Order: sequence, then structure tokens, then C-alpha cells
Amino acid sequence: MPTPAPASASRTPATIYSKCASFSENSSSFRYAYLLGALEIYAIDPAESRLDLLPKKPGIRPLPMNAEAAREAIRAATGGKMLDVVFDVTGHPSVLAQATLLVKPFGRVVLLGDTSVPSQQTLGPNVVSDSVSILGIHALKNYREWDHPAMSELFLRYLIQGRMDIAPLIAGIRRWMRRKRTAW
Repeated sequence: MPTPAPASASRTPATIYSKCASFSENSSSFRYAYLLGALEIYAIDPAESRLDLLPKKPGIRPLPMNAEAAREAIRAATGGKMLDVVFDVTGHPSVLAQATLLVKPFGRVVLLGDTSVPSQQTLGPNVVSDSVSILGIHALKNYREWDHPAMSELFLRYLIQGRMDIAPLIAGIRRWMRRKRTAW
């Protein structure tokens, strides 16, 4: 018999997007988007080695290129319709403006990475004309009981159920207790 979802799981701020992308060197955002039912996920990162950490699943499309090249690839793949949402997990100040150019009118850009130099961030030229929403997500803010304990609980449930595969994210295991114990 399946374990019922925690009360907080029914109030998560998750929305299933048909098409999304993420600028990231952290593949966790892709894993969550996939679990939440995104039809297509475009992973944008100029470092191809980081894209190798992505799950090899249908609908996850690695784009080992910069944002400008990715915009053309996404435009071609979506027939010019662009994306519903883009996640910026980099914290790099130049990514915000580039991310706004990847979403369709009324699309959303979600900032999961926080830049240390916010004065260097600029909005894209289409934010007002295309009614692009920009959402800043911060770890200390709680939204309808969606707090750190609820997020941790959801992650651990996914892990226990085998739906969250973290094996590709583990670079190595250190055996700290290899030495024989000796008396002082």
C-alpha cells in the first residue's frame, strides 16, 4: 500500500510546465522538473562535462552552448513558441537578461541562484512588452507552509521511493576509518 503524501506535499508551489529550461551547473533543478512532469527540459551549460551529470531520460535535452546559441536552438525546437519557464541556478549577473529572451509572452523566469553583485544584473528588453514574470526564490522565505523541512521531506520521500536518483551526483566516497584504531 503506498504511503500517503505528507500534508505539506499537497500545498507545494509546484506547477507542471510543458517546456522549461535551466541555466545551471547543478542538475537538481532538472531532476525536479522531470519528476514534476515537464514535457521537455532544455539544460543550458557551455561546459559539456557538467551536462554529463544529467539523467539520460526522454525529454531532457542538453544544450552545451551559450545562451545566445541556445536561444536559436530552442526557437527551432519549439517552432518559435519558446518556453513556459526558465530557471537560473547560476547566480551569474548576465544570465537574467538572457533568460528572459527564452520565455514566451507571459512566461516566467525563476531565480534560484543569487548573484553577489545584483547591481550588475539587467532585465531583458522584452520583460515589459512580453509580460515576463520574474520570481526570486530565497531559502529563508516560506510560501504556504512550503518551508525547508517540507522541501527536505519531499526530497527524502523521492529518494526512498527511488524516484530521485542521486548516484550520478556522487563524485566519490571517502573511507575515513581505514586506519586501525590504536590505543593512545
